[in-house]
Amino acid sequence: MDIKNNKKRSIRRDSILEALRDVGQSTLEPNQPVSFENREDELRRSFERRIHQQEIIRRQEFEVFSAKKEEEKAKIQALQAEVMELAKGIENLNKEVKVASIQQTVNPGVYHEAFFTKLVSFIKSLRNKVNDASIWLATTNKRARKQPYYWQQVRKSGTKFMLSQERYMSTQAG
Repeated sequence: MDIKNNKKRSIRRDSILEALRDVGQSTLEPNQPVSFENREDELRRSFERRIHQQEIIRRQEFEVFSAKKEEEKAKIQALQAEVMELAKGIENLNKEVKVASIQQTVNPGVYHEAFFTKLVSFIKSLRNKVNDASIWLATTNKRARKQPYYWQQVRKSGTKFMLSQERYMSTQAG
């Protein structure tokens, strides 16, 4: 009987509820001392171990999440720097195009005609893309300015603003 009880005790329980369930299942032998303190200490230690393990897991998850956030932040900063460099490049392109258009051609020929034809088509294409990008950026910036206003109103008026009939109709999908 003693070997059987040792096997039961050596089984690791996955939850505190299973450990508590096993408290009442031990059989008492006649003339055997009963000690509740040992069982309480064992349960308390098991419970503390589980809490400690959960805290470790929570910290690890937080560290992974923070690392991903920092990585995203670094990528965004790199992209912002690249956008600034591209904007500077466009300014330089503008200067070079002005120089090319002002220069007088000596002995104009087919080469010069092809060069300026390609330059004009390139600039038109670039201008269209820049215009599309500026429209997209203006829309994004306008939307970004509206969001703080909405949440300021929610903070100020609470659900009265969020759930008002007018807001509900304007933000409803479809």
